[in-house]
Amino acid sequence: MTVAGVILTIRPIIRLGLRGLLEVQSVIDGGHATPTPKEIEAENQQKLDAKSSLIGLFLLVIGAVIWGYGDLLGGLPK
Repeated sequence: MTVAGVILTIRPIIRLGLRGLLEVQSVIDGGHATPTPKEIEAENQQKLDAKSSLIGLFLLVIGAVIWGYGDLLGGLPK
């Protein structure tokens, strides 16, 4: 779970590379009056990046808790 969380969290870096991510973040572009298919796809990918980052952070935290305390689940005294 933790590894899946890390992979989802760094999805933009995997998709664009570090240089591409920095380039996308530093360019301010107003776009066209009617969005081109390339702009529409870029916007969809940015939305997916945001969603995957949130899901990834959630999985990362849950995975770390299970990793740290998973041995206690079956071993608690009654």
